[in-house]
Formats: sequence, C-alpha cells, structure tokens
Amino acid sequence: MSRIGKDAAVGDVFDGAARKVSLERMQMFSGGPLSNVPDWPSINVHTDLEFAKATGVPRPCASGTQYQGYMVSFMLDLFGEDWMLDGTMQFKLIKLVLEDDVITTKVKVASKEEGDDGSVTYGLEIWSDNQDDEAVVTGTASATVR
Repeated sequence: MSRIGKDAAVGDVFDGAARKVSLERMQMFSGGPLSNVPDWPSINVHTDLEFAKATGVPRPCASGTQYQGYMVSFMLDLFGEDWMLDGTMQFKLIKLVLEDDVITTKVKVASKEEGDDGSVTYGLEIWSDNQDDEAVVTGTASATVR
C-alpha cells in the first residue's frame, strides 16, 4: 500500500524510517561473497577499521549503493507498484556515511501534474540526512500514481 496518493500537495514532506548503518550491515553488503570463508569479509574501506584509517577515513564508510538502496526502498513504500512502472531518481553522494551513522530519507513534493487519464505525476526532491541533520545524498525523483 502506498503512502502517497493523488491528493498529496506541493510542499508536502514525507520522512522514511531511520536506519542505523552498522559495521555488520556494511560487512554483509561490501564484504564479498560468503563463500570466501575463511577470508570473509574482504578487507576494504567499507569493512575494516584499520584499512579505512589508512585511506584517511576515520572509520569504515558505507558503499554509496547501500544507502541508495534505502532511498529506493522508501520510494517503494511511498508509491508501491507505481514506482516500479516508471519511477525515476537522480542523485549525488555529497558526504560519507560512516559506521554507526543513522540515515533518514526524506521526500518533498516539488511539482504535481494531473494527466488526462486521471493519473498524477509528482516531481520530487529526495535526500537523506544523517543523525546530525547533515545531508549525505541529494537528488530528484519522479513517480506517477495511477
């Protein structure tokens, strides 16, 4: 069931669930195939504190595609099956997401266009903030509700 129907107004803001980015989640996402045991997880900036520090990052950082997935998941929550039909999203990663950061995705209705067939197409601003209310990713999206 979608949360945004045909009655959302320009300026409406919707907040997704806060998600803690734990080291365990980053290891599962970026650690390589589990079949690599006993050499799992792969050692990289996403899975290992010492490796991250050696590259100048204070602690492991999440892969951009990991929290992009949080954005896609939120769009599915908001628009359901309609998002799968023709939803779009463009974004820029603007700040590292580090181990134990808490990420919340938000969407603001920027435009609304009613179609002749009764559908409504929304232009959206989409972004994710960390626990300090700093944007870590910003972008735009669109979705049509039928």
